[in-house]
Amino acid sequence: MTGLALPQHLQGRSFATLMQNPEADWKSAAVGRFTNGDTIRTESFRFTEYTNAKGQVTSRMLYNHITDPAENVNVLQAREEVVSDLAEELHRLGVFGL
Repeated sequence: MTGLALPQHLQGRSFATLMQNPEADWKSAAVGRFTNGDTIRTESFRFTEYTNAKGQVTSRMLYNHITDPAENVNVLQAREEVVSDLAEELHRLGVFGL
């Protein structure tokens, strides 16, 4: 937006399009990693999957941000379809899926 050249080390997609047009198509989820946990966040849910050094899943969590914005109640067992969809999307995107 400033017209400056972009540094080579940048990753991701510019927010400029979204800032210029808030109705523009954009990602429906954000992904991230903290230590051994990978997470995907949508408007309604956050799903996190923890793995050990061998890549085996050690635990999972699902929080509904509509009913529980503070992430106090893990609803993993009650929302199997959401877990399946978000786990698939998390694995498809990878931790830094853009």
